[in-house]
Amino acid sequence: MIGLILAVALQVDAPSPSPSAMPSPTARPAPTAKPLLQPTPPYLIGPKGWLTIPYPAHRSAANFPRVGGWTRYTDRGEETIVVTRFYSSGRTAQGLAQHDGAMYVGRGGYPTMISSRPHPLCGGTVPGWEVVSRQGDGVGSHTMDMLYAVDSVRGYTAEYYRESAYPPDPQAVVALRSFCPTHARILTATVVRGAIVVPSSWVPEDVSLTYHLPAGSAMLYSIPYDGQAIMVFREDSPDGVSADVNADIDYAIRHMGKDPYTIVSRKAIQLCDGDGWIVDVRWTEPRHDYLETIVFHFGAPDTYVAIYRRSASSRTLTPAIKAVSSLCPPK
Repeated sequence: MIGLILAVALQVDAPSPSPSAMPSPTARPAPTAKPLLQPTPPYLIGPKGWLTIPYPAHRSAANFPRVGGWTRYTDRGEETIVVTRFYSSGRTAQGLAQHDGAMYVGRGGYPTMISSRPHPLCGGTVPGWEVVSRQGDGVGSHTMDMLYAVDSVRGYTAEYYRESAYPPDPQAVVALRSFCPTHARILTATVVRGAIVVPSSWVPEDVSLTYHLPAGSAMLYSIPYDGQAIMVFREDSPDGVSADVNADIDYAIRHMGKDPYTIVSRKAIQLCDGDGWIVDVRWTEPRHDYLETIVFHFGAPDTYVAIYRRSASSRTLTPAIKAVSSLCPPK
């Protein structure tokens, strides 16, 4: 099954020692290599001296979002840092922050927002967002410093929670600034745009608020009549295509929200660097019937999809079919 959820396992196979190699009794022991900081959970270097909160490993992003946490109790009260991972629903880091803020801004008993601003992560390589808010007033109030990041499917947050009456712990600040889910990569629109050859009369459109994909991982083109559109997007698929490609196609179409739908035709197609699939689908919204020609380029770690959408009553444009059939993932 096509992997629509990013799952990256970083593994290093150590070389087996040669049976003939004997250590010299006078040789110095090899220095112990420091472990590399990898973008695996908990995506953050915990503060020194704090207790680790034992969240179970390998929890799913849907049901168990907390993947790391640290805490300490002092005369300043309780302080915690918690890292979460969840589904981003296509929002950017800023969009996630604003969505969360909209749930409580101006409501009594909810936190008061102090600041909301861009905050680049991972040495400036990952777009992030920071929101600082305060719960309550006076003695007993708490301050929350939250960092946001996203990839094509998941969102990530790191929150530092403390008593407002005291300054932040320097170790906690260092830990929070180490937050680096480096797989939260935002593809540039240029990369996705170059995946197909689009007819010159088709105009690029903004997809940031239309599709469940982050800005930059999808491109939409339209013509100024008849409501026809071409879309191309990229998904994470670490496992590539399975042995049952038809099941992969059906799953992907349902994942696009086109259910119920009818597959009119389905056949293999030769793309630039291998085999692909071209599928004609008919599906219905209230009072509207649509036809879509969908071209799949299954691969690992990325799958590319190009879609030509039109009304079922519209004339099918040959240049649009050729455009989606030109799908060729950028190298």
